[in-house]
Amino acid sequence: MSYTENFYDSVRAVIAPRLYNIGFRQRDQLVFTRPIGRFVQVIEFASSTPSDERFTVRLGIYVPFAPDVEGDDLGLVGVPGVSRCQVRASLGKILYGKDYIWKTSLAWDETYRQMRDALRGILIHGLGWLAQSSEPAALVRYFARGAARYPDGHKSSSVSPMVMLGLLYEVTSEPGQARRWYRRALSANGPMTPGLRGWLYNRMHNLPTE
Repeated sequence: MSYTENFYDSVRAVIAPRLYNIGFRQRDQLVFTRPIGRFVQVIEFASSTPSDERFTVRLGIYVPFAPDVEGDDLGLVGVPGVSRCQVRASLGKILYGKDYIWKTSLAWDETYRQMRDALRGILIHGLGWLAQSSEPAALVRYFARGAARYPDGHKSSSVSPMVMLGLLYEVTSEPGQARRWYRRALSANGPMTPGLRGWLYNRMHNLPTE
């Protein structure tokens, strides 16, 4: 087998059955997702190129009720890979404090061993990170840090952390806090499309009065 064939085969043989047993479903060959409450946990196996013998493991939390930069609701259709998740992490950084590369091989048993090692890291530490990061309070803390550091948003984010904070407070039935963060998002200096601006005004209009 080639590097690529061993890589995909070992994902199917080693990763997929174990993740299926705990509620994940395979979105494509390398992305696994699991709904948790109103959020979606994502695990992705990524290589630089289809023929690359190296791979990394990425984790993410996807918020399907968040808008995109045009103010369109993302929804659950086509749950993305980690690159489009609003919260992301590298399994290597969780395990070792830095990005980590696993390697495939022309020998299937070596690729299998590497994949087993990645699976062990997911089960022992990755799932814990996903569980903690899926809690609304943890998401609020995450985006509050982002709002403090990047008040006008960050190039890696689809919308500003302030918009995300408003949404999270809205779904946790805190309309006053939601309105506060929506207003801050509208008054921030960062660029905002007319669609997203209209989305924010509509959300504020539909918030219950306190």
